[in-house]
Amino acid sequence: MQIQTQISPSRTTLSSAWISNSLMLTLPEWYVELDTKEIAVDNVVKLVKQVTGKDSDVKVIDLRGGITNRLLKAEQDGLKLLVRAFGRGTDTFIDREREFLVHQQLYDLGLASKLYCKFGNGLMYGYVPGRTTQPFELSNEKVMINVARRLAQWHASLKPETIASQMTNDIGDLWTVLDKWVELCPEGVLPMTKQEIRTEYKWLKKELAVYAGRNVFGHCDLLSANILIPQDTDLTENSSDNAKSIQVPRSESTSSIRSQTDPRTGSSIQLLSCSGSPVDVLDILPVPKLTPVSYFEDLKSDASFIDFEYAVPCPRAFDIANHFQEWQGYDCIKADVPTPSLSDHNLFFWCTEYLKAFAKLTQSPQDINELVTELQAFWGLPGFYWGIWSAIQSKSSQIDFEYADYATSRFQEYIDWKKNRYNE
Repeated sequence: MQIQTQISPSRTTLSSAWISNSLMLTLPEWYVELDTKEIAVDNVVKLVKQVTGKDSDVKVIDLRGGITNRLLKAEQDGLKLLVRAFGRGTDTFIDREREFLVHQQLYDLGLASKLYCKFGNGLMYGYVPGRTTQPFELSNEKVMINVARRLAQWHASLKPETIASQMTNDIGDLWTVLDKWVELCPEGVLPMTKQEIRTEYKWLKKELAVYAGRNVFGHCDLLSANILIPQDTDLTENSSDNAKSIQVPRSESTSSIRSQTDPRTGSSIQLLSCSGSPVDVLDILPVPKLTPVSYFEDLKSDASFIDFEYAVPCPRAFDIANHFQEWQGYDCIKADVPTPSLSDHNLFFWCTEYLKAFAKLTQSPQDINELVTELQAFWGLPGFYWGIWSAIQSKSSQIDFEYADYATSRFQEYIDWKKNRYNE
C-alpha cells in the first residue's frame, strides 16, 4: 500500500510561522511503507512536503536499513528532520502512545527535539546534531559527567503522573512490561522453561520491592547508540581532578572500525575497536559528603538521549544499572562493566555526579551508599530483561543478528548475579 494522500485542505497549506511554533500536525491516515528503500524514501518526501506546505526539493538519507523502525533523515530548505517509521508488529513490545507522550513532555522540558508530525505508523521530529557514542567511551570522564547529569535531569523532571493522565490505556511500569514479555518468551532459547522464567519473574518482583528506592520515569535503553554528544567532542584527555580512574586508550593503541547491525533498531552502526594498555588506575576517591545545593556547580550537559521506545516508570536503580550493563556493548565484553561497589572508581564517580545533579534539581539530600545498595540489588535485572527480549526477537525479528546467542549471554548475567548475591 502506498502512502495515503487524501488530506483536508487546511492541512496542506502550512506556513513557516506554523513550523516554528509548538503545534504538531497529526496525520493518522498517512503511512510510510517499508517494503523497499525506494518506497520509503518516496513516502518521506511526500510527507515532508505535506507537513511544511512547501514543494521545494527534499533530500532524504536512509539511516536504517532494516524493516523495523526505519529512520530517515530529511532536509528541506535548511530544515533538518528525522522520520521514524515503526515496523509492523512492533506494538507487541512497545506502547507507542506512551512513547509519543514521553517525547512530547521531554520536548516541553528541553530534553528532546521538537515533534513536527505524528502519522499513522511513526513520528517526524527535529534532527539532533552530534554523534553516537561507542561502548568503550561510556567510561570516559567527560561522557560520564554528561550522561550522569542528563539522566538526573530525566529522573528529576519527567513526571509519570502527567503522562498517565493523557493516556487512553494504563501507563504501566517496568514490571508490567516484563510480565508481557515473559508471556511472549518462547521455549528452548533460554536455559529455563517458560514456567521457571515466570517463577523467577514473580520472585524478582517481590524481592526487589524492598530495594526499589525512588521511582522515576526511566529511559531503560541507555546504551551507547542512544547517547549523542557533539561531533567535535574531544575525549582524548580528562580535564577534571575528580576522576583519576578513567580508562581510555593510550596514544600508542591501535584502532579499527567495523559495521554492525543494531539489534534493537535495525540500524547500521559503526563500532570503533581499540587495543592497547589502559591508562593506569590511580588511588580510589574518598567517599565525599554531598555539599549544600547552593554550592553545586553548573549542571550543563552536552549529552542528548534518543529513542524513547522503552521509556517507562521504574526504580531509578534499574535505569542506572541498565546503563552500566550496556558498557559491555553488543559484543558482551563483561570486563568493561563496572562493579556495583563504592570501591569501583568509575561507578563511584558516575554516581557522585548523578547525585549532585539530582540533589540540586530536587532540593533533596542524596546518599551514595543508599544508591549503590539499590544498584547491587538491581544489577542482575537488566540481564533478565534483555535476555527475555532477545529470546522473543530470535523467533520474530528479521534483523540480521544472533539474537539467541545474545539472549543466552545476557540471561547468564542474571543467573550469575543471583548465584553470587544469594550463594545459590
